[in-house]
Amino acid sequence: MGNDASNKKTKARRVISFGLIVSPPEDLTAPKI
Repeated sequence: MGNDASNKKTKARRVISFGLIVSPPEDLTAPKI
């Protein structure tokens, strides 16, 4: 179960860094999933 939480954290981190790469900075306030 702790593994699932860490998987979610990793996925969220990946989504965030991907968003940083593909989005202009002013777009970062809008959540993208």
